[in-house]
Amino acid sequence: MIHHIDRALEQFLRTTVPLPAASVDISFRTPDAPWTAGLTRPTVDVFLWDLGLDHRARHAGVEESVGDSGGRRWRAPMPVVALRYLMTVWTSEHRDEHELLGAVLTAVLGHQNLPEAVLPDPLAGLRCSLALADEDRRCPFELRSSAGAKAAVEIQISIPVAATTWRERGPAVERVAAAVVHHDTVPASPTPSPAAPTAAATPRPAATPRPAARPRPAAHARIGNQPADADEPPAAPDADPPAPIRRRQHGTLVMEGRPSPPKTS
Repeated sequence: MIHHIDRALEQFLRTTVPLPAASVDISFRTPDAPWTAGLTRPTVDVFLWDLGLDHRARHAGVEESVGDSGGRRWRAPMPVVALRYLMTVWTSEHRDEHELLGAVLTAVLGHQNLPEAVLPDPLAGLRCSLALADEDRRCPFELRSSAGAKAAVEIQISIPVAATTWRERGPAVERVAAAVVHHDTVPASPTPSPAAPTAAATPRPAATPRPAARPRPAAHARIGNQPADADEPPAAPDADPPAPIRRRQHGTLVMEGRPSPPKTS
């Protein structure tokens, strides 16, 4: 593919600038010192310094066409490859060099694509775009310095490459049918489930009996190892306990208790 584009570009310069083969040479060599030292005629050097994908020309989806047998086919979009050239002019006189470089620049600016007439048969029918290189795609200084830091025209040619293959489509859809299928959400049970017991049929748990009250000690019961005084009257079992004492300070309860029963003499 690259050599076909080189041929198309050389033919474009010959016919458009024009560059007659009898007076001007066209070369695709690297413009280094050993090569330039052997030049004897005016020469336009077209140095291919980079190639890669042209992401701005990327296409989405698929391409469709009709094959030789009449069936429809499809393929993924062809990738677009960008070839970047550094074009320099070499003459014995600077005036002739600038004149020839200006003619090359005018020819490039006057065409958005390489003309169909200059494309070789393998590139027939393809769109080969032609433009000056973008600022972010300029030739590095290291490569330009090998050409003696000369003025140059940097161009970019983008061309689709048939890297994808055609695939036959299946038969066309002629009829569409719809069907409704009912799916049970709850499977049927072979035997009926036992009925859940109702609240009335459920027996209640028996109530827990309350513990019996502890009997009060009799008046004549012993306290510790001391005998009870028979002459002391028994305490009244039903007497109300003294009221508790509460004291508050600044709205806060600070003490609570019951007064001690009066001592009997």
